[in-house]
Amino acid sequence: MNIIYLLILILLPALILVAENKIKWIKLVGAVVVSYFVGITLGNTLSSPALSSAATTLSEASVLFAIPLLLFTTDLRAWVRLARSTVVSFMLVIVSVVSVSALCFFYFHRQVPEASKISGMLVGVFTGGTPNLVAIGKALAVDEKVFILLNASDLIVGGLMLFILMSFGPKFYGLFLRPFAANLALEIDEAKSEQHYQQESRSEKLKEMLLALGVTILVMGCAVLGSKIFLGELNVIFIILTLTALSLVASFQPRLQKLKASYHMGQYALLIFCVSVGSLARIEDMLNTSGVYLTYLTLTLVGSMLLHLILCVVFKIDRDTALITSIAGIYGPAFIGPFVTVLKNKEVLVSGVTCGLVGYAVGTYLGIAVHYLLLYFTTL
Repeated sequence: MNIIYLLILILLPALILVAENKIKWIKLVGAVVVSYFVGITLGNTLSSPALSSAATTLSEASVLFAIPLLLFTTDLRAWVRLARSTVVSFMLVIVSVVSVSALCFFYFHRQVPEASKISGMLVGVFTGGTPNLVAIGKALAVDEKVFILLNASDLIVGGLMLFILMSFGPKFYGLFLRPFAANLALEIDEAKSEQHYQQESRSEKLKEMLLALGVTILVMGCAVLGSKIFLGELNVIFIILTLTALSLVASFQPRLQKLKASYHMGQYALLIFCVSVGSLARIEDMLNTSGVYLTYLTLTLVGSMLLHLILCVVFKIDRDTALITSIAGIYGPAFIGPFVTVLKNKEVLVSGVTCGLVGYAVGTYLGIAVHYLLLYFTTL
């Protein structure tokens, strides 16, 4: 049964991607959101220990694969060189999230167990998306029930906020921020790269996939081996941080950086994670839990977004850049496409996706660092 459930969880994202190309509302909402809800439906319909076991295994493995596959295609040098306002705006996202999560910690730490870990996970999830949440949760050995409830809260609040941003975000931000000034350099390069990938033969795409997969396994092997050599054990924190660092180093290799197949495989691994984690969320548990995690997450999310907006006004960031960097931090690269459609501005696509990928890279480090920093302050 475990093998059957593993196959179901691995193949469901493929069906969702097929449906996304044929059904308009799925394309608008996005494959990530649909994957979560498909997982939740599956988990609450076919609830069984075998499904939970398979989902737990896949949720852990898929993140380890997704991190390097997504980071290989990050062009950090070009991003910093060509998108100054984007860099500034995304730095303001990080400053806002870290500041507000710290404030929430000092408010909640007496009533919420492991509040420093929760603030750390929220820093990770709101600077790069869900993969950072699970990476930090695993690295800090957060109780699985707490992780699932926090992830469920993120789904509820994040989904509602996404709807609000897509419906009213551009008009609201437009009241305070200047219009977008076009910069086509990165967008043209990305469009050419994607067009070239789509025109490749199946054999060429397969070669790219095998290369990306091979380097991913190599990087993962080095991270695991390094943990065994330097620490004498499999230390999750060491493995995740080393995996992220090695993936960023590998991204400076032009051949890897241009592997569009790597990014698409990383996105697929992310969808497997979404379905798997969704299947672990029990509606009964969500209804029975207190609202403290929901409140904690809501205050962190809304507070950091408002602080980011204020800072964008001060630093004179344009509307579209402010919105797309905020979306990149909170939701990750997968949500940039649908939001670009809402903005009717394809020129911010690359900036948004790159910010999301950078968020994947720095979010894990930031979240773990914030946890230990807050823990230190409580011992003073």
